[in-house]
Amino acid sequence: MFKEILSSMCGDFSLQIIVCLFYIVNINSIACLIRS
Repeated sequence: MFKEILSSMCGDFSLQIIVCLFYIVNINSIACLIRS
């Protein structure tokens, strides 16, 4: 399930995994900033 979401968000999972992880980290950081 989680891999499918990543694949649909990022296109080719194996080529863009680093971009996807960076994107996820940024979303988490923004969420933390909004919460605090």
